[in-house]
Amino acid sequence: MKRLIAAVVLIIIIFAINTLSFAVTEHYYDTLTTILEDCRRDYENGDKKSAAEKAADLEELFEKSEKKLAVFVNRGSIDDIGASVTQIRSFAESQADSLFLSEVSL
Repeated sequence: MKRLIAAVVLIIIIFAINTLSFAVTEHYYDTLTTILEDCRRDYENGDKKSAAEKAADLEELFEKSEKKLAVFVNRGSIDDIGASVTQIRSFAESQADSLFLSEVSL
């Protein structure tokens, strides 16, 4: 009976951790995607200064969320996303239209 209780407790803990990881990942995904879409929309509408500011906000938010996401997401994926976020800011500030739009569309 003790083993059954221990097994049930372990299953509940695993389920709770899985649910937490999904919620954290989904929250940051939604937030970062919203900022990225706003950045792209501003850039396409010609407001490149606002797009550069939003790209800076995107990079700042990603840097803050990176440690939390590293617990749940593969580190290689986080590094790739971080590099893309940095490039988006760089391309927005330099107004490299084709490079910015190709990086944002990924």
